Amino acid sequence: MKYFRLKMYVLPISFGITLLFLLTLATYMQNRWGMGGLGLTELGLAVIAISGGLLFRYAHTPLSKVFIIKKVGVKGVIGSIVTWAGAFFAVSALALVTMSIFSGMSQRSEEIGAFISSDSLAVALLMVVLMPAVCEELLHRGLFLHCLSDFSVRSQVLASGVIFGVFHLDLYRFLTTALLGCCLAYCYIKTKNILVPMLLHAINNMLPLLASTYIAPATAEEQQPAQGSILYTMLIYALFSTSLLYLGLRMLRRSTTSRQV
Repeated sequence: MKYFRLKMYVLPISFGITLLFLLTLATYMQNRWGMGGLGLTELGLAVIAISGGLLFRYAHTPLSKVFIIKKVGVKGVIGSIVTWAGAFFAVSALALVTMSIFSGMSQRSEEIGAFISSDSLAVALLMVVLMPAVCEELLHRGLFLHCLSDFSVRSQVLASGVIFGVFHLDLYRFLTTALLGCCLAYCYIKTKNILVPMLLHAINNMLPLLASTYIAPATAEEQQPAQGSILYTMLIYALFSTSLLYLGLRMLRRSTTSRQV
């Protein structure tokens, strides 16, 4: 009971510190130093995560129990990647709907693209792909999900998704980031290896980065989908998403069963 109360204290306090950090110091660093400030922001998130994890040392819980790295079979890794791919199409469908409703999302996408392209591809890969994958997963799937570990899997996944959505401080992207957070949380819970969501997070960030680098960016007007094509595109995304999620979740369940046996 005392350990549960400790978790319930650590979660809101660490998340509150995270939001305060993002709204103040992180905003200043990114405005002042651009991509360098983004890198410092990610390091700050890692510090929050590890500091929160160290608090559990008072309850005789080592960091290895907070940031779990257990052996994962090939089926578990492939199942996680397939599950992420299904979530990726679902996220794409949500983004399409959001973009068709809110014109501000297109402008926001342009702003993010301009910020990322302000430096070289190598720097972007480090600051946008590698560091967020490691630092943000230590915080969300490591510290935060450990604090939620006494609840049901469904509650953990939903709560992790909501927290991840709020964390990005972007109303337009709340649903898409929340859905991604749910996917990463489920894969972590099933594989018991934080390296898995780190890998998926890195792939998720790398694809749009490479696309924006090698494909001419669309203007805000071009990003607005034609009304006649929205339904057709949604059906295609839904088909891929449903199929991949079914296969990926099935593989994850089987990998969990085989590991228990």
